[in-house]
Amino acid sequence: MNPTVAPTFTELHPVGPDTPNAELRTFAKEAGYLFCPGLLPPDRVDALANVYREYAREAGLMQLDNDLQTDKAKDTRMGLEENPVWVGLQVKAQNHDAMWRLGDSRETHDMLDRATDGSSYLFLSYANCCRMVSPHPEIRTKPHQDAHYVTDPKRHWTVWIPLTDCPRELGGLAVSPGSYRLGLLPHFGKGIVDAGAETPEDL
Repeated sequence: MNPTVAPTFTELHPVGPDTPNAELRTFAKEAGYLFCPGLLPPDRVDALANVYREYAREAGLMQLDNDLQTDKAKDTRMGLEENPVWVGLQVKAQNHDAMWRLGDSRETHDMLDRATDGSSYLFLSYANCCRMVSPHPEIRTKPHQDAHYVTDPKRHWTVWIPLTDCPRELGGLAVSPGSYRLGLLPHFGKGIVDAGAETPEDL
């Protein structure tokens, strides 16, 4: 997806536990993604979200009503790697049991196993990561391919689990169906804000 071209967004095609295996495999092969709304138990997702809320309150980023403090949010862009508050949040989340319970959810593994006709348990969640990023144009994630950052890109799937609602105006997840067939594209920069892929104009 080229950031200089206004993209046309369409709703993702949902699948779930009741979707036949053949349909899962066909769609995964054609589109390169699976959209599985409601796959994970809400309490398991909320457990990790609460870790973030607790830390954000301790750091003065949130009030008790869960609204970001406007004056503090202006000074603290969560997502910048040089920000010690953000770094501390990542350390706390990465080492929390709620993080690993969510990352190794059986429901996720079962869906991947059915879609790929393999075993995702051969690649356990050693690369789990969880991030809190301010909804601001300056800290949007550029188009990229996660496979660029791993050692075995041909067998790589990323599972993206939002911890709260992600309406379009705040910046949700966008995918380019079938773009994986282009292979690994050249990437530039480093970090969440600056890194990205060199994408074709028509992508």
